[in-house]
Amino acid sequence: PADIFFDLGELKLNGDTGCNIVNGNIYLDHRQSNAVDFSNMGTTRMACPPQIEKQQTAILVALEETATAISDGKDKVMLLSSDGRILMTLVRAQKAE
Repeated sequence: PADIFFDLGELKLNGDTGCNIVNGNIYLDHRQSNAVDFSNMGTTRMACPPQIEKQQTAILVALEETATAISDGKDKVMLLSSDGRILMTLVRAQKAE
């Protein structure tokens, strides 16, 4: 599984693509409704099994192409491209008890 964490207070993202660590910055453009951009992205470069490599590439491309983020008001956020395509749906991780 992949785990990406968004720290909106610090405007940072970090996580794990299933194989490599990813870090970056979050830019929120308050002049446009729901506008978001992920920048200064970096990953570690460990070799991954082919199936995980596909997952990692899909995650990184989705983050790169994200133009807006729409929340369902609960536990899901959809990342959308500039033309409105859903790139990825994020689900809030459940807190461990």
